[in-house]
Parts: sequence; structure tokens; C-alpha cells
Amino acid sequence: MDPVALEALRFGVAILAGGIVAVIAQRLAFGHALELQRREHERQLAGLRRALVAEVEENIARLGVGESRYLPLHVERSAWDAARAAIVPETSLGTLISAYTKGARLSRHLDVTDQESALGRSINVELIQRLGEEARLAFEASRSALTVISPRHAERDQSPRI
Repeated sequence: MDPVALEALRFGVAILAGGIVAVIAQRLAFGHALELQRREHERQLAGLRRALVAEVEENIARLGVGESRYLPLHVERSAWDAARAAIVPETSLGTLISAYTKGARLSRHLDVTDQESALGRSINVELIQRLGEEARLAFEASRSALTVISPRHAERDQSPRI
């Protein structure tokens, strides 16, 4: 075989091999980038789950434990606003919507109560306490809905309370 043709053949094979290596490297890099993106997305969803679980627990605490001498506090909903579209499955949505709706109703009444109190007008403490109790019961019921999105929460919820 002619040495020039042989060298041209080697050159062509080297170009072809380089192209194949470049394509394989690009595919591997793309696959790695997709995996990193998936992991980051999962990390963000896990953070939203933890935030929602913590917020429900916080709201239960804000609403008291049924002691009638205290008025409940406003319900927090920032984690709910961030998480409901991303991580709440259809089966749990209704329970959480009910809890946050009752919490919003209580918060509206607390705002009116604050205004009335500032004006020196009497407030309906019994109504606020009843709304707080309804919201607290709804949030406690939503704990079971959280077990779908946070299995660790279900394990913790089974522990005896002191």
C-alpha cells in the first residue's frame, strides 16, 4: 500500500475516533448535568416538604391546645403557598386546603378583632376561640395528609406525647 494513502487512512481513522470520543464525552457530560439537575430538584422538593410539615406543626402550636383563656395567633402560610403546587398530592390536597382555609378565616377575624380592640370596642372572644379550635382541629387532621409527603413525619407522629 502506498505510504501516503496509508497515512491518509490513519489520519481519517484518527479524525473519526476523535469524533466518536467527542460525541461520547458530550453524552456523558449531558447525562451528568441532567443527574445534577434532578438531584437539585429533589433537594428543593425535600426542603419544601420539611417546611410544610414544620409550618403545620407551628400552626397547631399557634392555635393552642384547646385552652379557652388564650386567643389563638395568626396562621402562617408561606410554606403552603410555596409547596402546594409542587409537592401536595391530590389525595392530601383537600385536607390541607380545609385547614388553611379555616386558618385564613381565623386570621381575618383576628385582624378585625385587633381593629375593634384598638377602637375600644368589645370583641367576640368566644367566636375567635371557636374559630381557633376549628382551625387547630383541621390542622391536626392534616397531619395524616403530611405522611404522604413526609414519611419521617409519620414515624415521629407515632411516638408517645408527653
